Amino acid sequence: MGRCTLEDDRKLRSSTRVSAGDVLVIQRPVRDKTDLPDSYGVLHEDEHLYVVDKPAGMPVHPTASYMLNTLVNLSRKALPDTPPRLCHRLDRETSGIVIMAKDLESQKKIMRQFEDRKVSKSYFALVWGTPEPPEGTIRIPLRLSRVSKIRMKMETVSETDHGTGQPSTTRYSLQGASRRFALVSCKPETGRQHQIRIHMAHVGHPLVGDKIYGVDEDLFLQFLESGLDDEMMSQLLIPRHALHAASITFRHPATGEKLTVDSPLAPDIATLYHGDRLPTRNP
Repeated sequence: MGRCTLEDDRKLRSSTRVSAGDVLVIQRPVRDKTDLPDSYGVLHEDEHLYVVDKPAGMPVHPTASYMLNTLVNLSRKALPDTPPRLCHRLDRETSGIVIMAKDLESQKKIMRQFEDRKVSKSYFALVWGTPEPPEGTIRIPLRLSRVSKIRMKMETVSETDHGTGQPSTTRYSLQGASRRFALVSCKPETGRQHQIRIHMAHVGHPLVGDKIYGVDEDLFLQFLESGLDDEMMSQLLIPRHALHAASITFRHPATGEKLTVDSPLAPDIATLYHGDRLPTRNP
C-alpha cells in the first residue's frame, strides 16, 4: 500500500485534474532486505571524483525493491556537501569499480567518454572449465531474447541473422586455472547488457553462479519466486554471478590526464577459486 498526493499534500482522486508543473508525491512502505551490504571501499577521491569499490549484492541506485542500502544513498550520506553523481552502472550482483563525480560538469565529461568508448575496462570472471585457446576475441552480436521467459535475457545472433543484433566484442585472456574453474580477464570493447556473461557462456564457459546463463533458466524463475535454497546453491556454488570490475582507465575530467583505478579480486570469488586449486606437492 502507498499514498499519492500533490506537493501541497492534497490527496489525489480519480477525478483530480492535474496541470503542467504540478508535482506528484508518491509514498510507499520501505521493504528493503536486511541482508544487503551497507558499506563500500573508496579507491580514489579528489575534488572532482569519487571512485568506489562496490560489493556484490549492493544495488547501485534505488528501485522498487531496494531503496535504502544503495550505492547512491550511502554515498550521499557519506558526502552530503557534494553528493556523488553516477557516471555508469554495475549490476547488483557484480562487484568492483564504480566511477562517481562530485559535480555535474565532471559527470558529463566522464559519461561522454563512456559514450565515445574512450574508457578502458577490465573484469575478472570465474568461469566453469578452462577456455581453449587461453586468449581470444569473441565477436558475436547480441539482442533481447525472443523466446525466453526471462524479460531481460539476452541472446546471441547467428551469422545468418546478424542484422537483428547489436555488434558486441569481448577480449579475454586466461589468468589461471583450478580443478573446475578458470579465472579469466575480460575486456569488453562494447557495452551491451550481460555481454561478458553471455559471450563466455556462448563459448562453453559460463560464469560460476550465473542464474541466467549458467544453468537452466527455470532455476532463475524459481529463484525469483522463492529465493535461494540448498538445491540451487549446489548448482551455483556462490550466491551471485562471479564477475568483478577490476580495472578502469579514463581521462580525469579536470586535468585530462589518464587515470587508472584498480580493485582487488572480490573475496568471495578469490576464496572459491583458491579453494579449488590443486594442493601443492612437497618435493
